[in-house]
Amino acid sequence: MKALTASILTIIFFTFSSLATANTTQYEIYYPGHGSTAPFPSLDLNDLEVIKVQASSSHYEPVQSIDQLELVFKNATNLVAKNFKKDDNGYNPSGTHTYKAVVSDMWVYSKVIVKVMTNGPIAGGKDLYVELEVAEMTFELNDPQYSNGLSIFQANGILNDVTPVVISDIENLTYQNDQLSLSLQQKPKFDEFTGEGFKITANWMGHGERTLSIPTPFSSEEYSFYKAAGLEVRSETLPDGFVIHEFRIKYEDMPGGYVQYTNFEPLDMYMDQAYQSNP
Repeated sequence: MKALTASILTIIFFTFSSLATANTTQYEIYYPGHGSTAPFPSLDLNDLEVIKVQASSSHYEPVQSIDQLELVFKNATNLVAKNFKKDDNGYNPSGTHTYKAVVSDMWVYSKVIVKVMTNGPIAGGKDLYVELEVAEMTFELNDPQYSNGLSIFQANGILNDVTPVVISDIENLTYQNDQLSLSLQQKPKFDEFTGEGFKITANWMGHGERTLSIPTPFSSEEYSFYKAAGLEVRSETLPDGFVIHEFRIKYEDMPGGYVQYTNFEPLDMYMDQAYQSNP
């Protein structure tokens, strides 16, 4: 009886642990647009190199929220903001999501308010806007949601998913008389160079390596809900000897593990897009 009770408790523990586990995504904004109105000549915020964002979601909070933001400057100390709170004040007909945090003892200021805004939930391909304010009302600083101040810096750009790649499945086949390896990445994502969707790394002997972007049956705002779990390729040889290859992707929701499949699609279309457009 004790062994049975221990087993049940173990199952419950791991079930709740998996549900509570956060899915973390890392984003970067390359060459962000920005401008500074800081009144101190010695504080040079005019050369922002990159914006780094870390966001997370979980079974209980499936919509991604921001955990950390870093502004990387060429000529100033980098700003790192954590402990963001979502600003839910009032009616918001535009659908803008606003997050605020306070950074203490930053540059020449005792308190800097960091305001981050996106049109809808945080996701790859979304435009992110950052504004820095110098806190004017210190009695409000216990809750960043109600804090405001003098604006000294603004920046914006497109979020690119730079989360380290995990491979879910690999398929090897002969494609147009050469060996082709297809590696399915676990995480659907957006980046400015290859677009958005499920990602398959194609390594075609004699032709190099490219990334295939496969449209997902869900929006980019839901990328953190799903993971690619398997790649299936089927081939058919026609009477004239020509071989047709089709593929589909198995994907699961997280953490429930409910399995679904995309429709079979011709491999040629994606190979042509990847290799002919980028020879």
